Amino acid sequence: MPLIIDEYEESYSIGKETRKWHDKLWVAIGDSLTEVNAKTSKNYCDYISEVSGISIKNMGVSGTGYMKFHNVGNAFYDRVQNVPQNADV
Repeated sequence: MPLIIDEYEESYSIGKETRKWHDKLWVAIGDSLTEVNAKTSKNYCDYISEVSGISIKNMGVSGTGYMKFHNVGNAFYDRVQNVPQNADV
């Protein structure tokens, strides 16, 4: 059974060689839910990559968020300036 990525897009199945997001780069900025850490070997970014074919640059940093507290320079909006220019998503 194919996996529906978007109701307005065609269906994709795991293992299909040519997919809409193949050769695209997704930069994921987030906290511990995004960062690959000792608590998990895969996170949501990895699952999305497997299904869609998109490449990931994971910029997740555990313990951070939208605002600054003790982690000066690690708020989400601070990291946006370090997103590679070739990012598609």
